Amino acid sequence: MGDGMVGVPEKEMKYFMFRQMKRFRVFDAPEELPKDRVTLLAVSNHYGLVFMGGINGMKVISSQYIALTDKEEGSINDIIEDAPFMTVSMKLPMHHIALSHDDLTLSVAMVSEEYGLVIAFFDIRTFLNKDKPQKRPFVYYKPEKKCTVLDLKWNPTVSPILAICMSDGSVTILEVTDIIKQHASLPATAGITSLCWSPKGKQLAAGRQNGTVVQYSPVLQEKKVIACPPFYKSENPVKVLDIHWISTYVFSVVFAAADGSQETPPDVVIISLAKKDEKKEDQYLNFSDLCFGVTTERRPHYYLHYLDVWDILVASSAASIEVSIIARQQDKVSWEMWVLEDAARAELPVTESSDDTMPVGVSIDLTSQLPVNVGDEKMFAPSPILMILTTQGLLCSFHMINFIPGGKLIVVPSKCPRIEGEREPQPPQPSIPAPSVLVPAQTSTTTPRHPA
Repeated sequence: MGDGMVGVPEKEMKYFMFRQMKRFRVFDAPEELPKDRVTLLAVSNHYGLVFMGGINGMKVISSQYIALTDKEEGSINDIIEDAPFMTVSMKLPMHHIALSHDDLTLSVAMVSEEYGLVIAFFDIRTFLNKDKPQKRPFVYYKPEKKCTVLDLKWNPTVSPILAICMSDGSVTILEVTDIIKQHASLPATAGITSLCWSPKGKQLAAGRQNGTVVQYSPVLQEKKVIACPPFYKSENPVKVLDIHWISTYVFSVVFAAADGSQETPPDVVIISLAKKDEKKEDQYLNFSDLCFGVTTERRPHYYLHYLDVWDILVASSAASIEVSIIARQQDKVSWEMWVLEDAARAELPVTESSDDTMPVGVSIDLTSQLPVNVGDEKMFAPSPILMILTTQGLLCSFHMINFIPGGKLIVVPSKCPRIEGEREPQPPQPSIPAPSVLVPAQTSTTTPRHPA
């Protein structure tokens, strides 16, 4: 779709591999390929829980169980059909789930023609409370509009704060405690298409329909506009499809055709902004169709996960069976795409009729404490586990084994939260009108006070 400003470096990486694990049947395979933009998998690394959303409800399982099952005898191509999932019935089809920074709140976005958009908020402790067999949200949020959640990101440091990007282009900042308060909003005319908090949660980056990225304060005061890459031309305009804020001056931004056309696949671009004291231009490195899409039937969406200790960006596409990795080079400035050996790649399985399967949710579990066996002789230290929920209702997992000399161990054991403090279900709340674009709501009692 666009040409990069410089050549994209590739590196044959022999010191990193994905190792396939046993698969789990989570939901029945649908009759037709799911086409909507969805995010239906979330992993709690604090408490070792995996949440998966479907049309009729949610399934929950311990991440430790997934790791332990892989140690049992049998082929890695086995599908576990009878895993001990906790089932939580939902009245509306789910299309987005996400966890707060402290992993104590799970947001579940649902929509239907009759009810419109509803976002339910669960206290994680309710899933661990054996005295409450019925798992219910403690509060709901229902905006006065009929649309879907296009993107939703919890603040990475201020746990109750989240930003929601609606399919109509509007944005709302909420604070979720026992109740819900609106802090700020942008109208649909802002044309927001995706968003991401800065690593410290001090600013919000919002991609727009016109291909620019705007940096906002937590109350949506505009701070900076990042121009659309110069290799996109006005006769073929692009929008920002997805975004991940890697570090202060570095962003991973996915661009797609502004008119929604899928004739050309999205581009993954690393944007490196020049620092104030640097006399150079911003750098745009275009990795193009990073995951090699195989279909145009699904709405485009990239799942981007950055592991800062390893300095790698793990990318999965809703239109692809493959997972790709972009890594920062040793100079800590340049970026490269890793080319893994054939046996070291993470690829989703085909169906019995040889149809491709693709992601409907991607997350990374950092809690496994079990060593990883590869073959009969090689054993590696405990590793992160890449988890992918597929269009066929399977949970496919892969150990992420990094044996680069000097590589750091990044897994941490999960813990069990105290049930005390669990938030109880509240009576239905009226939808509070969002305040003006630039000022916090008068009803707010806790506005994030962070420097830009």
